[in-house]
Amino acid sequence: LALGLVPSPVSAETWHNDTPHVGANEVAMGTLTIKPGSAVPTTGAIYVTARLAGAIKGFSTNRDLSPVASKRIGVDGSTFLPINFILTRENLTPEGSDSGGTWWEGKDLLLSARWDEDGDAGTRGPNDLVGRVTFKFNGPPPVLELQGRGIAGKFATKKLK
Repeated sequence: LALGLVPSPVSAETWHNDTPHVGANEVAMGTLTIKPGSAVPTTGAIYVTARLAGAIKGFSTNRDLSPVASKRIGVDGSTFLPINFILTRENLTPEGSDSGGTWWEGKDLLLSARWDEDGDAGTRGPNDLVGRVTFKFNGPPPVLELQGRGIAGKFATKKLK
């Protein structure tokens, strides 16, 4: 839907059934959707980040906790939902490029996304939509559903007056 109104040119079902698994240049792929009932922003940007799945703070190396790849998807009135995305080697972070950019290959990745209402990656707003899903190595592209923040998230990101 174009911000909830117009069908996407490629359906999520077609994407999932017809898209091959990750190739030599791809890091991860998936489809962004919005949880029904969530308020859909009309502007901003969506930030998608991939990290090693299963990494636990305090028990994993800093490299394993760091983002492997990230991508900014600009949003405006012509944006279609669902949004199919691919993170490629061009989206690797310095940590993802470490050791020749291969240390994470063949491993499951945790994909997280944030639809940032103001489009500034450095800010967090109470109306931003967030979500995450595991991208299984050699699995089909997952659906990453974005939803509003919970009560604690809204409180933590609320601007003080």
